[in-house]
Amino acid sequence: MGLSAVWVKTLGDGPVRADQIVGVHARRTPAISGKPSHWLLNAVFPLTTGSGQLDAWRTSPCIRT
Repeated sequence: MGLSAVWVKTLGDGPVRADQIVGVHARRTPAISGKPSHWLLNAVFPLTTGSGQLDAWRTSPCIRT
């Protein structure tokens, strides 16, 4: 079984394939008004962006929590 068979559920974008993730960042939120802190995991995906011309397209990171 490869990572193409593993799916990760994101809060905002729904499920994504794990083999599309190029990085993971973890950070802890601060405690606010007596509520305990919790951990957030950010998944980083390669995302192509550009101006419509082939030579202007490049891959840059896109972060989803």
